[in-house]
Amino acid sequence: MSRVNLVGLLPSELEDLAVELGASRYRGRQLATWLYRKSVFDLEAMSDLPKDFRQALAERAVVEVVEPEREMPAAASWSTRSRAGAGSAPC
Repeated sequence: MSRVNLVGLLPSELEDLAVELGASRYRGRQLATWLYRKSVFDLEAMSDLPKDFRQALAERAVVEVVEPEREMPAAASWSTRSRAGAGSAPC
């Protein structure tokens, strides 16, 4: 079974996951607070979650923040000039 990425789940989905792991829906709301309000992505740093719940989460889920790919806008393309032509018009 593949582990689910917690980042991107809705708070209601985090609540459902908490219930599946034997915890209360409240634990799912706490998890949402850590992820989306406090921007904490390390389960061990979520100190108000019970240790056994954090361990169950670590077995069932991952926290992966995907960095967006950035493309260079067309207007920001690079042009090259030689030093010798510094006073002349650009190519």
